[in-house]
Amino acid sequence: MFPEACLRTCAAAFGCRASFSPISSNIAGDDASLLEGWIAEAGDSELASLAAGISRDIEAVRGAIKHRWTTSPVEGQINRLKTLKRQMYGRAGYALLRSRVLMAA
Repeated sequence: MFPEACLRTCAAAFGCRASFSPISSNIAGDDASLLEGWIAEAGDSELASLAAGISRDIEAVRGAIKHRWTTSPVEGQINRLKTLKRQMYGRAGYALLRSRVLMAA
């Protein structure tokens, strides 16, 4: 209910939603062929910044659309390691960091 009310009161948001709709439905499929056309269309709209960011890393976006693998199963481990690294920043050396990582595993 809230998103519909926002879209009714803000015409620019409705335009962005309509412009992004083709690409969002394309993400669910395996077809990356519509991507370039959408980037060209979005270049003159409120989504120009998003389109520019996607075009800078177009190969990664195509790969994300085509391939179904993800790093989600290991995100928790990566987060844990980064937290340990942040805690140890400037304290000792690599040997202590290594031992903390191995003890936490």
